[in-house]
Amino acid sequence: MEKTGKTALIDREKCIGCGACIQACPVNAIQMEPGFRSVVLPERCIGCGTCVELCHQKAPSLRSPQTEAQVV
Repeated sequence: MEKTGKTALIDREKCIGCGACIQACPVNAIQMEPGFRSVVLPERCIGCGTCVELCHQKAPSLRSPQTEAQVV
């Protein structure tokens, strides 16, 4: 799979720590952090959107680098 130029970002307010996104990620770019919330490893994420599609809580979203720069 190729990188899309986007990266997944997980909303910590929505994440319930179920791990569905971790199991779904084809490149192992999501890990569970202490406190039982998922976190994306941006250097691994290819922006495929699999996590976005499978999360029942709608916690992950895809962001472009420009969007991330505007948020910070």
